[in-house]
Amino acid sequence: MGINKRKSVKKMKNKNIENNRIKIGKPKDVFNGRIFTIKQAKGIHPGGTVETFEYCERQPTVMIIAIDKNDKVLLIREYREKHKKTMWRLPGGGVDKELAPKKAAQRELREETGYRAKKLKLFTTSYCSQTLMYKSYLYLASDFIKDPLPKDEFEEIKVVPTSLSKVYKMALNGTIGSEFINLGIIQFCHKTKKVAEKIVLKELI
Repeated sequence: MGINKRKSVKKMKNKNIENNRIKIGKPKDVFNGRIFTIKQAKGIHPGGTVETFEYCERQPTVMIIAIDKNDKVLLIREYREKHKKTMWRLPGGGVDKELAPKKAAQRELREETGYRAKKLKLFTTSYCSQTLMYKSYLYLASDFIKDPLPKDEFEEIKVVPTSLSKVYKMALNGTIGSEFINLGIIQFCHKTKKVAEKIVLKELI
């Protein structure tokens, strides 16, 4: 088959794929809240069926794996009203429009732990599902100086320095926060090779 004929066949295949895809119109805001925006868009299937697609957008979030001079991770114990219980999590919060994610991470660290990190670098990012759309940033922080910012008045927060090995186990069993937090902790432990292999070998023996 000649080059031109192969190109022609490829174009036909691509066109057929495009014709079999749903066509989605421009999304419109149907709700704008303090944090969340609900959007809807009309979609037309190849067979002509019309469907309304809906998804939610929100501000990005930041979370921080903060490691102190004793190699302890600064975990947060916080009472969450919507869950009616105290939960484990990493320091973190939402990213305001006027702030870059790194500055937001530093702010959250100061508000929730009372420390500012001299060393703060991005470790990984993640996007949520197709129906709940926002980006999460996970930072690594170390080398702290005392530099607190006022906490929100409704926050009931306690900082708990915790060994990395215990944090790793908590991430494995889902004790800490969300799936993204747990995955980030596990990735960090495996990448640094400080904890993961020792724990796995100990539990296998």
